[in-house]
Amino acid sequence: MANHRLMLGPTRGDATSWIAMFVTACAAALAACSGEAPGGEAIEESEIVGDAPAAAITIPAGWTPVGLAAPNRGVRVYKKDGKNEYVTIVDMNNATALNLTGPLVAGAANGPDFKLIRRVNFTDFWGAARAQETATRRARVVVSGTFGTFNQPTGLAFGLKAGGNLISYGYAAPGGPSPEPHRVMLFAFNNARSRGWIGDYNRDSFTVSPDVVGAVHVDADFRPGDLTGRTFVGVRDDDRDGNAETILVFSSSSATTWQASTTISAFGAQQKVMLDGSYSTYLIVDGGPRISTAGRLVPHGIAFYSGK
Repeated sequence: MANHRLMLGPTRGDATSWIAMFVTACAAALAACSGEAPGGEAIEESEIVGDAPAAAITIPAGWTPVGLAAPNRGVRVYKKDGKNEYVTIVDMNNATALNLTGPLVAGAANGPDFKLIRRVNFTDFWGAARAQETATRRARVVVSGTFGTFNQPTGLAFGLKAGGNLISYGYAAPGGPSPEPHRVMLFAFNNARSRGWIGDYNRDSFTVSPDVVGAVHVDADFRPGDLTGRTFVGVRDDDRDGNAETILVFSSSSATTWQASTTISAFGAQQKVMLDGSYSTYLIVDGGPRISTAGRLVPHGIAFYSGK
């Protein structure tokens, strides 16, 4: 929340100067409404976060907004000129995020903490997202999610919790049955608190957060120099209150890890992680596939809705 200071009224001797200040302030306010600063300079576009204005958001050059169906408050998508590359910006104060999965499989070999999921066609997640629309929220974007395997059904490498339900701590995460030497990270979000969070893997996070997605550090050795599908997620604290209310998702059919990382940072990401990529990368906007998996089945997706 923004800080407010109590302003005391002027004394008789200060009346003239106070009136001048008041007139100047009114002029500045009128100029702001018209899109110009008092000196005639254009001002940067800002989003409204709750009741307080957020920091101005600068969109990097060469990115064009993608038109979304109405209502679309809280969700914006930008496309890189000349490339099959997108950044989705989600204001959690005015939007909702949901984890979507294929059908869960009972009787997983590693017990209830490491459930298996049937991999599905990525387009199935759009129908699943639409099925969870309400009178106040509408599905706008679905992006690819956490890492699985080529098995059917598949385990999840680095963990997943969806809507308060633990699916897996991650078979390849620290403490899992087959840990791998990556720096495992977590991306979590909380719709009730309108925030996202990114940090190092810790099982306690699965207790605290209703939705947790296993990921890896952006410097993980996942064919970093290859031009291949990439999905990176970042978070940003626009109103500087210590809570990241903005989620950013970079989706590309052909990028190196360096390109993905620097791009999402250019959009203001303060923390960032890598989700599944290569031919598991996909992006659906308003029901239309923008990036496809070329037939590969996937276990998980993240849907973003306009509205709460």
